[in-house]
Amino acid sequence: KLEDFDYDPEEYEQKLALLKIFVKREGHARVATDWVEQGVRLGQWVADLRSERRRVKLTPEQMAALTGLRFVWDPLESQWTAYLAAFRAFVKREGHGLVARDHVEDGENLGMWVHNLRRTADDLNPARRTELNRAGFIWDPREWAFERNLKLLTAFKRRNGHVQVPAVWKEDGYGLGAWLGNIRRGVVKVSPEQKRRLRALGIK
Repeated sequence: KLEDFDYDPEEYEQKLALLKIFVKREGHARVATDWVEQGVRLGQWVADLRSERRRVKLTPEQMAALTGLRFVWDPLESQWTAYLAAFRAFVKREGHGLVARDHVEDGENLGMWVHNLRRTADDLNPARRTELNRAGFIWDPREWAFERNLKLLTAFKRRNGHVQVPAVWKEDGYGLGAWLGNIRRGVVKVSPEQKRRLRALGIK
């Protein structure tokens, strides 16, 4: 039989000890609501603690102990902070924000987070949108790839005096020749405006 947590001060230390075990093992205090630790509904206790009604019953010492464990008072805000930190780490290492959908960064499913953000972009508040923009978030991967490759093509033309890029040519590590071939075959779709910009460089 699972034990329910109540809020008797005498049992607080037992509950806190279980939370310490969880944090030591998992590296964070983001306990899922349905999590059971040693027969105790730890997740439910943690969820209930977040309510103002429960929080006011805690002593300053108890609050300090929870703070020392990086207790998560607002799980949604904590999740946002964790994912944003993982995204920044990715950009710093890779030099761009183009995250593969299945990519995991520091234990976070970063690729799916990025994918979901693009789908729900209109629902984001302006402050979070600004945070993402400053971090190098890519809202439209195709447009980003086009702009990057157009810059590479411009550099190639400046250096060589033409845009006759060999099919296997790589510019700065990217397959510029393959990209142009895919555009010509219709594999990579470009907008009328993008076509105009390519023609202006000499691409027929």
